[in-house]
Amino acid sequence: MKRAVQTLILLLIALVSGLLLYLFAAPHFLASPLTPPSPSVPPSAGVSPSAPASEAVPTLSGGPIAPPRNSQQREAESIEARRAPYYRWLREKFGDVLADEQPNPSDAATLDLTTSRYDVRFPLYLVAQAVQPYADQYGFDHVRIFQPNPAGSVERYRFDSEASPDRNGAWHTFAK
Repeated sequence: MKRAVQTLILLLIALVSGLLLYLFAAPHFLASPLTPPSPSVPPSAGVSPSAPASEAVPTLSGGPIAPPRNSQQREAESIEARRAPYYRWLREKFGDVLADEQPNPSDAATLDLTTSRYDVRFPLYLVAQAVQPYADQYGFDHVRIFQPNPAGSVERYRFDSEASPDRNGAWHTFAK
């Protein structure tokens, strides 16, 4: 009888060991190879674990990532960053006369200035006071000046005049 009890205990230990091994190992061996593992989403991504699959894409907490820029785009951004003090100075000094100042979208070496009100003297004044002393230092070799159209016109501003330097660096203004 002692031998039967020992056999029964060994059989019971083997059965419990096998059952535990099955519970821990079976999910790994029995998982279908066609079933992809469930994605693990970091807790900071802002997606709840019970969200449907279409909403399971994590969002970035810092906003979208900008796409890579080529060297030409990086160079243009660098130039505009260096021009920022000039734009700030123009707004501070000529804010009562200027409505806008920006590089021309099709030619970064051209500065477009828009006056806040029409006056035939503004283009000459701006070229003499704002453009001639500093524009070439900031990489501008041409300036276009826009002035407001009369009230009731279809377009708000019109191309009024332009200025360019000669070989000696003197800027000349031409009315359009």
